[in-house]
Amino acid sequence: MLFETTLSTGIKEIVRHRLTPTVCTVEFARALNRAAKAAGRKVDIHVKVDTGMGRLGVPLRDAEEFVDRLRGLSYIRITGIYTHFPVADTDPGFTYQQITDLEHLLQKLDRKAKIIAFGHAANSAGLVAYPSSLLNLVRTGISLYGLYPEQNLQEKISLKPVMAVKARIVFLKEMHKGEGVSYGRSFIAPRKMKVATVAIGYGDGYFRALSNKAFVVVNGKRCPVIGRVTMDQIMVDVSKAGDVKIGGAVVIMGREKGSEVSADELADWAGTINYEIVCNLGNRLPRLYK
Repeated sequence: MLFETTLSTGIKEIVRHRLTPTVCTVEFARALNRAAKAAGRKVDIHVKVDTGMGRLGVPLRDAEEFVDRLRGLSYIRITGIYTHFPVADTDPGFTYQQITDLEHLLQKLDRKAKIIAFGHAANSAGLVAYPSSLLNLVRTGISLYGLYPEQNLQEKISLKPVMAVKARIVFLKEMHKGEGVSYGRSFIAPRKMKVATVAIGYGDGYFRALSNKAFVVVNGKRCPVIGRVTMDQIMVDVSKAGDVKIGGAVVIMGREKGSEVSADELADWAGTINYEIVCNLGNRLPRLYK
């Protein structure tokens, strides 16, 4: 299932790999139909309906007519209709109206014997907050990381973070009072300190906005990031972390020996949301799946 609308240059790949695209325009549907006919196979599609997100989709007022037009294309099967919630975590009234609007559309099509197998709307917040009104598919997002779209949802569901981010110490040194750290010398040592250089930076998705704000975990101790985050490295005060060695692991996000740095904390320090923290982790970071 391709949730974003696709350019026509991708149509041959969609047909070849039997993907299910989102369709929002008649022009794209016709091009897809021609490619499917040439390949001798039908293509399943889902129609996106805009009930209030304002990003992608056929306007609700035009949706029934849009489906009727697509029904005339012989090599396309409409197997789903869906929408998206912009305020599931903050505005129940608006969200329930979106659900009602999509349900009414599906009912109209049913009455005309134009049965659509799947209807879906719920993101993570919708899944938790509106469990009795979710059609027959849901699309969890941030909750798959074990993170909450809104902290107040902790009262309704218990999630456990499933991701940890670690980096290695590549250099250790002693700093003396008055010496500076990193670009701009935004941190000046107030005393003698033991400082570790850690191999992660904004080139890996560790935001520059975390400079002089964030903490990491070293040997089970929360240690402050000092100085500006650079492209490939950060500096950390490890004076209270015990026996620290080059090559040792540093927990950038996650838990170790009872100490933790969470995605929500990183988001607060960087002035953003936990979604952006986990989505910005760069491709240079190797993934280990357990």
